[in-house]
Amino acid sequence: MASPSSSQVHIFCTVVDNYGDAGVCLRLARHYARRGAQTTLVIDKPELIDRMMPSWRQEPHLSVQTEAPSLAGLPQPIELTVIEAFQFDAPLDYRLGLEELYVSAAGPGLQIKRIALDYLATEPWAASHQGLTSPDLEVRRALTERGHPANPAGPAATRKWFAPSFDGQGFPLIHDDFMEATPEQRQQMRARLGASQADDFLVMAFGYPDAPWDELKQAFNTHGLPPGFQRAVFWHPKGLELTQGEFDIALQACELNFVRGEDSFVRAHWAAASRWQVPFVWQPYRQDDNAHADKLNGWLTTVGELESRYQVFSLEFNGLGTGDGPLKSWPGVLSAWDQMRKQLQRVGSVGKGGTLG
Repeated sequence: MASPSSSQVHIFCTVVDNYGDAGVCLRLARHYARRGAQTTLVIDKPELIDRMMPSWRQEPHLSVQTEAPSLAGLPQPIELTVIEAFQFDAPLDYRLGLEELYVSAAGPGLQIKRIALDYLATEPWAASHQGLTSPDLEVRRALTERGHPANPAGPAATRKWFAPSFDGQGFPLIHDDFMEATPEQRQQMRARLGASQADDFLVMAFGYPDAPWDELKQAFNTHGLPPGFQRAVFWHPKGLELTQGEFDIALQACELNFVRGEDSFVRAHWAAASRWQVPFVWQPYRQDDNAHADKLNGWLTTVGELESRYQVFSLEFNGLGTGDGPLKSWPGVLSAWDQMRKQLQRVGSVGKGGTLG
């Protein structure tokens, strides 16, 4: 990144059907802004940002808006980074404006980087695809129709594809805004989430509609809880009940986190790596052709050696195992509880090594 005074970052996000896209892009925007880059998050539902981070207006270098920023009158020298998140392009007029800017102000004083940022990638194939060129064919067609051939070195032709990953070869994971919970914060959050006693086993139950919660409760009742706990308390997040900072505390306040998608999954790594060593189970976003199975298996096999009983339980919880389900695989987790916590703490710590910036 160039010096803060000459850096601008434009992040484009379209919210599809959940809050994870907005959450990831907000964390990314905060990262750049806190390092001094003038950062604009362009999002179709800015009200979500107000709920996730009510204090975002206090960030001196961060703006949130629904329209693409103007490219007119940009100072030079400048490094402009354009991030188009999750398979959605910036408006065509803006992308054409980038091409015009590149041609009119070409030289050492202008650097334009376009990044097509995809969803979290855990599959083995992803490493070899990181950083590959992802040309913007729509811009090329539009320029050709107007009689202006696309510049082979311009932003549309040199856009790069990246995906967040745990192997250090993709787009790095964002950890720098994670705050480790104090004992007081943890206790207050536990009470807020329904754990009234010190020996309550607090479970974050954040999954998709097919998550087998009833069977998990039956497993707890049949086989018991880890030593020192008497009663399981489930917290099912509903909508945006917590800000991003509060959600990080909630992850650390639980004894076991079930998380889904991408944003909560990555944050669960940091909770596992914290002093509280909170283990977690991931439920990837359901995809056609069982592609989510590849994501889960990819993560289980690429983050390093994990306790086999934990892997079995993760697969059974996701309906991707032998069919025994959580009821029969939970005893294995109980017998490996301490080892599992230590291994996941190590996995989370390794993930922190790939932080952005």
